[in-house]
Amino acid sequence: MLSRILSDTSLNYNRADTIIRKKQGLFKRIFNAKNDTLVSRSTAEQLNVKQMDAVYRNVEHVVTQNEKIFQRNLHHLRGKFLSLHQKERQLIQANYRLLNDLKNGIDNLKEREQSVVRNAQEQDLAVHKENAGRLERQLIAALCIMLLMIVFILFYQYNAAKYERKLQAEKEYAARVAEEKTSVLASVSHEVRAPINSLMGIIDILKKDGGKPTINREYLDSVAHEIAVINTSVNDILSLSKLEVGALAVKNEYFGPKRLLEDIVGMYVYQAKKKGIALEQEVNIDQRTEIYSSPFRLKQIVSNLVSNAIKYTQRGTVKLSAFIEGSGESATLIVKVKDTGIGIKPEHQKHIFRQYYMADNKLRSTGFGLGLYISKLLSEQLHGDISLVSTPRVGSTFTLTIPITDMREDTVRRKPYTLADLPKDLRLVLIDDNRINILYLKHYFKDFPNVYTFDSGESALKFMQSTSIDVVITDVLMPDINGWDVLKEARQNDRLKTAMIIAFTSDTMHVESVHNTDAGMAFDGVITKPLDEQQLVSLILSKMSRNIPTAAAGTPPAV
Repeated sequence: MLSRILSDTSLNYNRADTIIRKKQGLFKRIFNAKNDTLVSRSTAEQLNVKQMDAVYRNVEHVVTQNEKIFQRNLHHLRGKFLSLHQKERQLIQANYRLLNDLKNGIDNLKEREQSVVRNAQEQDLAVHKENAGRLERQLIAALCIMLLMIVFILFYQYNAAKYERKLQAEKEYAARVAEEKTSVLASVSHEVRAPINSLMGIIDILKKDGGKPTINREYLDSVAHEIAVINTSVNDILSLSKLEVGALAVKNEYFGPKRLLEDIVGMYVYQAKKKGIALEQEVNIDQRTEIYSSPFRLKQIVSNLVSNAIKYTQRGTVKLSAFIEGSGESATLIVKVKDTGIGIKPEHQKHIFRQYYMADNKLRSTGFGLGLYISKLLSEQLHGDISLVSTPRVGSTFTLTIPITDMREDTVRRKPYTLADLPKDLRLVLIDDNRINILYLKHYFKDFPNVYTFDSGESALKFMQSTSIDVVITDVLMPDINGWDVLKEARQNDRLKTAMIIAFTSDTMHVESVHNTDAGMAFDGVITKPLDEQQLVSLILSKMSRNIPTAAAGTPPAV
């Protein structure tokens, strides 16, 4: 616009001059001909003053308008700038919040990741610890197993060596027993034949002295001793096989150990006197005390111990001592047999209770190695034991210990029973196939009017079917009808159901056999041969006081 106003108010003068330039070469002139002449033009402009004022005013107006427009635009731009600045601030704040949220999110993610990592590490650590503990336990278990295996191997080697030595000892023992088989049989023959020959000699002496009114007491003691030797030898041989398999039952009852032990000592007084040694006793047990055990087994054991002590003692003493240790359920009967004999060497003591074992063959005169072996088995039947303390050339002490299951005090009986304690009207039937035993029983009960003797079970049963009987004493082993048959028939007969049936035998094995002890088929008592007065009377009175009534009138004729 300003250019237009100025052009309208100015006067222009134009002037032109021509200038010839110096000629150049031909070719330059041919190709650049215009450069030969130059025209100089100049323009002069002359302005109008009035128009210049108008122009200035217009220019000021334009400038003013432009300034206003600039101010408006500047204000507008400033508002826009402030708005943009505000929006920029908001955007920055939004970005800050976004960045803050993003940072918080990243921190949370990091924390969660760290928590997951920590949990994983803790779990891994726990698993590691558990695996380490398990490994430790497994290692300990492995070490223990290894130690146990080592101990087991050592134990096995020790036991193998021990059993090898034991087998070697058993082999030597078996060889020794095999070598002594002939001598054992000779000893058995000697143990039976020697007493029989002695009895025959005494009988011959009695025949020659038949005219004399009295019999020498020493003869009778010798007979009793030799018979006891035969009886012991035969009982040992017959009882051995059944004892080893436990076929012999133990019959327990109340009895006084003091009287039993004193009777055993009395049985061997003659044997000790014959050898010139002293037989002493010290039984510190009350006469009224009764224990619950097997008197028969106890008598067998102590008899063997006393007999051996006398047999192997050449001079000095043999002493039997006994006492009860403890009280109640813990009470124990202790019996000691001490001698001043040859003693037993230490290497023989561990074998002394073995079958057929002899400590020293050169020193023994009789026996065949069964007494102590059987005594050991019998003591085990009574849940007891036998121990030995011995010194060579000084003596030996055998100690028998038997537990007492029950004990009582007998306040009624003060003295031993005799046949006079039985009622005179007692009706007895005596059955035995041996005529000597019949004569012996007749003589034994000569003061009783109602005693009937039979040498067979058949004749006795026929008699008892029509007669009331109080007591039947029968042998067990008899031909045709034996003692068990008599017992069975008596139990089935109403007349004889209340009668007392007593077995009279020299071998209790047959009475104690398991297959003969059925319910209702047991004897009321068992007495051994020879007859023991105290045992018989005590048995009859105890049964009569319970359930054996005395028969009524009617006395049949004697047979």
